[in-house]
Amino acid sequence: MRPAHTQYVAIADSAQARLFSCDASERGPEVYRLNPIKSLENPKLRERTSEPYTETRPGLRRAGAEGGGHAVDDRRTNHRQELTRRFAKKVTNSMEACFNKHPMQILVVASPKMLGLLRDGLSEQGSGFPASNEMTFLPKNLTRLTSSQIHDQLAATGLLPARCAPSEGTN
Repeated sequence: MRPAHTQYVAIADSAQARLFSCDASERGPEVYRLNPIKSLENPKLRERTSEPYTETRPGLRRAGAEGGGHAVDDRRTNHRQELTRRFAKKVTNSMEACFNKHPMQILVVASPKMLGLLRDGLSEQGSGFPASNEMTFLPKNLTRLTSSQIHDQLAATGLLPARCAPSEGTN
């Protein structure tokens, strides 16, 4: 099955994103593969939670000579959410820059929280893509898989054409 449009795939979670095109390979018009276009990382989210902060035990402050302590919020969760939101904006900007052929099909596969941010970002920006484009969203985290594994997973769901195994057609 040959797709009618150019197909692009964005795979993302809060720490990394990869952008691909799905093209026919040199081996023939019915042999498809995912070709990497761009890879993005959010290195601040790869750090351990305590690394960007001076206090290693969040939420505890001493009350003074009387002893005891009280809980405080050091806003680590809010900070991580803001880093994720900024990364989602960076990913949507990269999608607009890299996925520039017309018409096209775009498949966005991301962890559920990230998918919501990407969807919001794409609609918020007016989605620099023409209205003739077809956009599909899938809430699934495939960022730790190889491009071949990603292709196989998406082909199994019918979202991409199947690729041929390298050994097919040869002895």
